Amino acid sequence: MWSSTLPAQTQGDKRQRISDIIREYSQQGNHRTGSDIDLLSAHWMRDRLAAMGIAASLEPFSVDKIEVETARFIAPGFETEGEPLYDCHYSGAAGVTGVLSEIDSGLAADIGVVMLPSADSSPQHILLDAARRTGNYKAILVVNAQSYPPEGVAVLNAQDFLEPFGPPVLQIAHARWTDIQTLIATQQPVTLIASARRVQTTAFNVNASVAGHDPALPPVVVMTPRSGWWQCASERGGGIAAFVEIAHALSLNKPRCSVLFTANSGHELGHLGLNHFMRNNPAPANDAAVWIDLGANFAAKGSVIRLQFSDYELEELTELILGSQRLAPGLKTPIGNRPSGAVQKVFEAGGHFVSLLGSNPLLHHPNDVWPEAVDIEKTTRWAEAFTGLVLELSNS
Repeated sequence: MWSSTLPAQTQGDKRQRISDIIREYSQQGNHRTGSDIDLLSAHWMRDRLAAMGIAASLEPFSVDKIEVETARFIAPGFETEGEPLYDCHYSGAAGVTGVLSEIDSGLAADIGVVMLPSADSSPQHILLDAARRTGNYKAILVVNAQSYPPEGVAVLNAQDFLEPFGPPVLQIAHARWTDIQTLIATQQPVTLIASARRVQTTAFNVNASVAGHDPALPPVVVMTPRSGWWQCASERGGGIAAFVEIAHALSLNKPRCSVLFTANSGHELGHLGLNHFMRNNPAPANDAAVWIDLGANFAAKGSVIRLQFSDYELEELTELILGSQRLAPGLKTPIGNRPSGAVQKVFEAGGHFVSLLGSNPLLHHPNDVWPEAVDIEKTTRWAEAFTGLVLELSNS
């Protein structure tokens, strides 16, 4: 195994660098694609890399930003604010008025209701998708699962952002769930307003590279999403911190092969930024030695770590490095199965990859902030292990 020539560093040095990155990222605000915060964050990340002597560029792509006009559920005795789904059709200012029924009840109603988590593989999500496609409802109310805090809306990703479909969908917190159940039972009329419009804007990937001693060798690509709902400190912050930590290590040790870096916006909107990067840079998709995907949630408190591999050779090398750090994943996606997250795009292109991600009890929720949501000790250890993996791969 390749031996690093990095200057001696204490664990505290690494922990502080990683803490600083996640803290600064979280404090920036809501990282929605195409927002002012998204632009600020792109410049911040580019400047962070430049401070290490790594030239980074901002790769623009066009995107429609959803500007929410009104997102509100109005019922007898109470009103509550929410967030529309970002890949549905919208209601207009008047909204939709009618009675409620749960979408799995089989009862006719104007507005369907479902309670579900933000993780996108639950049976409730299948029900929601079916309800959106059948045309049986004039609107749909999505209530966050009771595992979330009672206030604050955990927002679903918009996988069909470029081809929105179905009726207006409003997402709300579960604080009034008991009242909603009463409304369903009594068939009292309510009004759901999910009014929004699309405004064209520009978002940016942050791309960089570290040239290797042998430019003829296939590159290693390090990627992470950098946009998301709310502050997303533990969802996205861990990947961004590990991304910068790997760049820091390579700035001190020129690798044998080149290493390309891409931090993508548009993640929550069907991976728009990564799609743009792969269209504009087709060679790395198939020709890269390996893609390192620094995915979601491995920094979260209570996270169950999942690893995903394209092949057994990469699995063996990764586990060797993890063993030296006394780390092991809680779960592994079986090799050959479709992986989760942004690395699906690499899988579809036939690329080689190692992907790090986890679970998160605050996924897509506004309470995912620094420091409360982040397990910094665990994050530091996994970032250190994946830094070692990239150093090994880029020097083998």
